[in-house]
Order: sequence, then C-alpha cells, then structure tokens
Amino acid sequence: MMYVSNNAKAYEAEVQTTQTREFNAQFEIYANKETITAQEVITLYSYIQEWNRDNVSTVITLSRYSTNSMDLKRLISGSLTVEEFLDRNHDKLFTCQLGYDDNAIAARVNEVIIKEKYIL
Repeated sequence: MMYVSNNAKAYEAEVQTTQTREFNAQFEIYANKETITAQEVITLYSYIQEWNRDNVSTVITLSRYSTNSMDLKRLISGSLTVEEFLDRNHDKLFTCQLGYDDNAIAARVNEVIIKEKYIL
C-alpha cells in the first residue's frame, strides 16, 4: 500500500512539474530574447490580466514600480489604454525578466519585470 502511495505522489509531482514548465515557457520565450517590442509587451500584459482575473489565488505581478517606462506604469495603473501605449511606444524596445515562486514543487513564474531598453 505504501508503494502505491509513493508512486501516486511521484506521479503527481511529475505532472505538476510538467504543468509548471509549460506555464513558465509562455513567459520565458520573452525573457530569453535580448529585446521585445511594444506589441509583445501588450501580449504579456494581456495574458497576465487574463490569468489574474481567472486565478486570483496565484496571481502574476507586473509591477509598475519595477519598470523605467512611464507609459508602462500608466498602462498598469489604468490611466493609459493599450492603443495609446502602442501608439506612443511602437518604435521602442523593452527587456523582460522573470521572478519565480519557490514555494511549489517546481518554481512557477509569479513576477514579470519589463523595462524600456535605451539604445545609445
């Protein structure tokens, strides 16, 4: 009986790890790029908004305090629309960094940090 229980726990941990990897991959494609576009910022922003609406117990933070972009701060706070953000930032490049939750079997993305990349 103990053997079956251990196998079930191992299987559950493996499933959770696989699900976490798939979840993280949606964000890591942006974090692994040297730069992302304003449209990609909006894609991330929209996905995070949708995720947080549907999963209130495991929210993803897109902090307006960790960005150097005033327009992104205004978008996150609701004082700038997606269309206005794209219109004002269509020619800018951004970087994406991720923070991970260490409390799970496999660390899950719980923070997305987007910063404007200044080109010299």
